[in-house]
Amino acid sequence: MLSFTQPLKGMAEFEEIEKSLEKNQGIVQITGCLESQKAHLIHGLSGKTPMRLVIAGDERQAKEIFEDLRFYDKNTMFYPAKDLLFFQADIQGNLLIRQRMCVIKALLEQKELTVVTSIDGCMDYLMPLEEIGKKVLQIRKAHQNPDFYMDVLKNTLVQLGYERVGQVEMPGQFSVRGGIVDIYSLTEENPWRIELWGDEVDSIRSFDAESQRSLENLD
Repeated sequence: MLSFTQPLKGMAEFEEIEKSLEKNQGIVQITGCLESQKAHLIHGLSGKTPMRLVIAGDERQAKEIFEDLRFYDKNTMFYPAKDLLFFQADIQGNLLIRQRMCVIKALLEQKELTVVTSIDGCMDYLMPLEEIGKKVLQIRKAHQNPDFYMDVLKNTLVQLGYERVGQVEMPGQFSVRGGIVDIYSLTEENPWRIELWGDEVDSIRSFDAESQRSLENLD
């Protein structure tokens, strides 16, 4: 994408903006930028920091900037705001929650990322990333974990907001049948099936939620 940023590098105004950012002396205001060029300018300036947050005035503008910016940088994610009317109605199959959790997962795992959101998206109180990272469950095949008792796992999943059901059908659900635990993570395309032998993980597989057929063996 250097070919897109190269024309900016030759502009005296752009060099002045870069110098102002490097001084880190507070807010740098930029005026006169056309709507279609905002994503181009954001991308051109993004090389100065590995983690970037772009805040738009509303959800519509945020989505437009996200689509434009993703053309320049595939490592760009959209963090949606809560829909105050329908957020708890689950009419989208946890879509908003999934999108938000995928961004949080990326922030925990990636060293470079651009997140686009709206002012409304910044209005929620969230746990610090360090605290969320401490609550991540790590389950490995053939590892014996003294804390991996079924009751502990079930209680932990409920505390994390997962719903216990007879059969998982959508993200955010889990089920238990004997020594088999199905978990549909909010950040994955397919659910996981964990089979236990006592307190030891015997196998982990991804499977199709509709057909219940196994897809891939996992470690």
